[in-house]
Amino acid sequence: MSMKRFRWVIAVVVLLVLVAAWGPLHLYRSYMAEATDGRLLYEDWVLANTPISTILQYDRYHGNQMYHIFLGTNAEERKFYVLINEDEHWVVPYSAGYSIDQLMEQVKTSLAPANVEIRHVVPGREEGQLLYEVLAVDDKNQYHYLYYQYYTGENLKEIHLSQPWSLQNQ
Repeated sequence: MSMKRFRWVIAVVVLLVLVAAWGPLHLYRSYMAEATDGRLLYEDWVLANTPISTILQYDRYHGNQMYHIFLGTNAEERKFYVLINEDEHWVVPYSAGYSIDQLMEQVKTSLAPANVEIRHVVPGREEGQLLYEVLAVDDKNQYHYLYYQYYTGENLKEIHLSQPWSLQNQ
């Protein structure tokens, strides 16, 4: 094989590797952009228009209506949740809610004897009611979406799936 032909083959291989790497990288970057868009979109508004002066955590609640969830503190170090979307926002004192530690124990007890990993606990709103959504995955890789009343910890609804919701409709 001539040197010129060898260079062309190397150039084509390098180009193919670059194209193959671009797809997953683009997918990852678009996912991360979507995940941070809500934070970037609402963070300044939350800091300027709610009691929160320091943001501690950001998450999203995907229910009948999607909410961006900010957990933060005010100047006196009191914690608040802010649930916000394009239509409305809610400021909720963290201390008014059922204890997250108690809620996690309640989830583990209700799913016993299975060992569970709690992936997230996030507040949300459904039909005018403030609630917690808990995602737990058991040792059989079953996904448990559990919904509890925010103030009392009362179990409202349970959904059990063999794979996460994000994979259900693919």
